[in-house]
Amino acid sequence: MGEGPTVVCLPGVGDLRSEYDALSPRLVEAGYTVVVADLPGHGDSPVPDEPPSRAALGASVANLLDDLRGDPAHPVHVIGCSLGASAAAVAAALAPERIASLTLIGPFLRDQPPSLVSWLQRRTLSLALRGPWGPPVWTAFRASLFPSSKPPGLTDQQRRIRENLREPGRMSVVRSMALSSCAEVESVLGSISAPTLVVMGTADPDFPDPTAEARWAAEEMGGSVHLVDGAGHYPHLEVPEATATAISTFLRDHAATS
Repeated sequence: MGEGPTVVCLPGVGDLRSEYDALSPRLVEAGYTVVVADLPGHGDSPVPDEPPSRAALGASVANLLDDLRGDPAHPVHVIGCSLGASAAAVAAALAPERIASLTLIGPFLRDQPPSLVSWLQRRTLSLALRGPWGPPVWTAFRASLFPSSKPPGLTDQQRRIRENLREPGRMSVVRSMALSSCAEVESVLGSISAPTLVVMGTADPDFPDPTAEARWAAEEMGGSVHLVDGAGHYPHLEVPEATATAISTFLRDHAATS
């Protein structure tokens, strides 16, 4: 939807395209064409025979961008959240000519340092996501990632995610991707040349130190950081106006390359 330079938005693990319902219209108003794509195995996309690796996700995004960009002289801007940020980063390393800029929201780009607490968390999550209780457990966990305020429509969004994850095979993809290593993503960060903005909620519970993680990621890619004070893992849903303004400003500053 919209007109102007293309922005491709990639949702996080277990999420639907509706993750960008608050951000997309603001980007359209700012003058962009917005495309929100399902990750493989998510939303309306087919369920693969085997859950894809993070490298495979990135390759699929690179192929999608090749289909979308049309004129090779006009690469597209890519926004990815969480797992979508992993896929976007790999795509930027694989096909730099297709990407005008990267915006990575709450990105998982490296494995966190191992500890007894982290091992117990992963073990608990792995067990909790198995069986028929997997979808409600996942959406309950997701609802905890909005520490400052719950976005409008969250209840309906959670219901739609549960319904989607009850489809055969989808929960297996989510469980596998949520617990997969980020090593293959971290290994390509130094080769990314696209202008990059890392957006991080300062209260994102998925990271021991969200601010430090954002600064590390930006330094690895030669990018910049925008911190959303008090927000969790989805600042574009939790604090949409301020987050959209920061992203729109970044896109505008790099419009000459698109």
